[in-house]
Amino acid sequence: MVVAQLLAHNPSLSLLFEELEQTVLHVAVENGQNAMVEQLLAHSPSLVDVKDARGHTALHLAAKKGHHTIVERLLARSPSLVDAIDCEQRTALDLAAKAGHGNIVAQILLAHNPFGKIKIDGIDSPPPQSKYTALHHAAENGHDGIAAQLLAHNPALLDVKYRFGQFTALHLAAKAGHSKVVAQLLAHKPATLDALDSHHNNSALHLASQSLEVTTRSWHSC
Repeated sequence: MVVAQLLAHNPSLSLLFEELEQTVLHVAVENGQNAMVEQLLAHSPSLVDVKDARGHTALHLAAKKGHHTIVERLLARSPSLVDAIDCEQRTALDLAAKAGHGNIVAQILLAHNPFGKIKIDGIDSPPPQSKYTALHHAAENGHDGIAAQLLAHNPALLDVKYRFGQFTALHLAAKAGHSKVVAQLLAHKPATLDALDSHHNNSALHLASQSLEVTTRSWHSC
């Protein structure tokens, strides 16, 4: 009611909030204000494409926070938002995968048939060979269900390395000790077990053993 009253007087919606340079839509999305988001989009549809100081669109924030209904509304308004990248080259899918929001990941994959195919090289192209993909995010943070979703959509993500060809998703999962993710990745492609990073020639097993060594040292030092 109050939002409708204020919008009726045509306030400036281009005003940005403090350091993050967020619009009122960013703020409403981040706080999960479904009704307000709908009113703002109806009043000023162009807000949907505005980025804040971190390069986040409203979709980035909704995906990161796990706001399912808002993600649905934003994608309906502007499907091309799935391609938008922030200042760290991350898409909304990347942020959803990192945060462990499997329902959001499924939404985005369904909405645009993207990743491994999401922008960078275009919506229908294979994944780039040096990119921190959504699978990397899921693997490093232990989200085995999301890893399974992404691999079902595009198994080629298994071979993608980031940081100038250093680490695959398996390297990251092994280093972090996420056994369920490791099992998921190896089930899709056992050969990735022998993949070496291009910096120190470490396999996933090398990284797992280093991680265990660090854990052991920490335990004995307590």
